[in-house]
Amino acid sequence: DRNAQQLLLSGAGIEPFSWADSNFFSRIWRGQYVEELVLWHDQGYGDAIQNLAWIEAVSQRVGRLRLFVRESLMRVVQERISLPTNCKVEVMNPQSPPWNLGSAQLGLWFVPLALGGWGPEQTALQRCSLSRSRYAVKQVKSPRIGLVWMAGRHQAPQPELAARLRDLPFDHLKHRVSIWTQRFQAKCFSLQLDADHQPDDSVSELVDQGLLSTPLKTSGDWLDTLQVVETMDFVLTVDTAMAHLCGAAGIPCVVLLNAPCDWRWGQSGDRTFLYDSIRLARCPVPNAWDQAMVAADRWIAEWIS
Repeated sequence: DRNAQQLLLSGAGIEPFSWADSNFFSRIWRGQYVEELVLWHDQGYGDAIQNLAWIEAVSQRVGRLRLFVRESLMRVVQERISLPTNCKVEVMNPQSPPWNLGSAQLGLWFVPLALGGWGPEQTALQRCSLSRSRYAVKQVKSPRIGLVWMAGRHQAPQPELAARLRDLPFDHLKHRVSIWTQRFQAKCFSLQLDADHQPDDSVSELVDQGLLSTPLKTSGDWLDTLQVVETMDFVLTVDTAMAHLCGAAGIPCVVLLNAPCDWRWGQSGDRTFLYDSIRLARCPVPNAWDQAMVAADRWIAEWIS
């Protein structure tokens, strides 16, 4: 609902700094032409990766575009996105907040709203905004399956609760890793990014048995992460930044969704207008992960065969 989506713009004022600056709201960009626009990385990494798909459309409505991202996302933006000629990418500096530069500004999360809203008819969306490395092509027979079963950690209570509702209990993966290894001669890899998630006994057991590898040693730089993910034939993940990284790079990916899920995925269907390479496996009722995994199994078998 495009009218209801406009209410989400009120979220631009959720942080205390917005109320300390009397001009903050008057500088919020709402899609009009401006000589200089500042876009800044305001929420999670997945949100930022997702909304970089609208940068080209934004650049056509401004004279100059200054894009501020966190340092760990900088190399991905510089090396894997074809930035418009009037766009300059800069690292977020806590000592010089980009929303205080005096120009029209907007957090990255709100960009689609300023362009008219979310929806499959949004022609400004680039469905595969990250280029693939030419070195990502593999010449191996064994399919490589990347796995992410937990969303990231958050300091604020509400996003932390939402993230834990998206987590897949690892037991749903444990026996499947053995099945995929035997049936498809697949190799499985943990792509968990968050260092706060210490592996439990079930995870450690698979690692010790050689059934699960852990190629990501740190969650520092997103280009390093992408280079590992590009070596996968496909990825199975919960709703977290990994899903958006795969979708933006065109990597085949199944996203496991609890019920209800984030509204941007829609509440039905196995496709999303956001990304062409993603398939959705849904819980029909809250926490019915066994049924979501049945749908995921079908996609995996189809891709491997």
